[in-house]
Amino acid sequence: MTYVFSFLWLIVAVVVQVLVFNHLSIWGGVAMVYVYTLAKLPVEMNRSLQVFVGFLTGLVIDIFCNTPGMHAFTGATTMWLREPLLRLFVDSEDFKAGVPGIYRPGFSVFARYLLALIILHVVVLYGLESFSLFQPTVLLLKIFVSLILTFVISLSLEVLQRN
Repeated sequence: MTYVFSFLWLIVAVVVQVLVFNHLSIWGGVAMVYVYTLAKLPVEMNRSLQVFVGFLTGLVIDIFCNTPGMHAFTGATTMWLREPLLRLFVDSEDFKAGVPGIYRPGFSVFARYLLALIILHVVVLYGLESFSLFQPTVLLLKIFVSLILTFVISLSLEVLQRN
């Protein structure tokens, strides 16, 4: 049941991302809500399946945003590094299965894990998009704004959930 629920939330997040958040830009930065749903996938999910889901999610966003494979590569990279990031913040004996959240393993641990995952995702995506350091201030501004928007919206969604 957890897998079905997670995939339904992922589909909703992708639709909302494509229809709403991609059109709301502040100083070039965009909130990436789908990263939150990728971070909330069940821990016990096979790592290859996680990478495939990240790739597929990014590919759907690429199709609607006319970005040639940038979101697909970033989604696959983010999901490939998700497990090591999760292990970095959460003890393996404390967290063997389930969905990460503010109640399990705790608010501060989840916030640090989520922030690290969002930083990774945003830096890889905008690094691919710019593919150079020709305008470093514009790149850093887009990274910073996207990071803040995504993190605040993701934590707000997590607090609003009751599980």
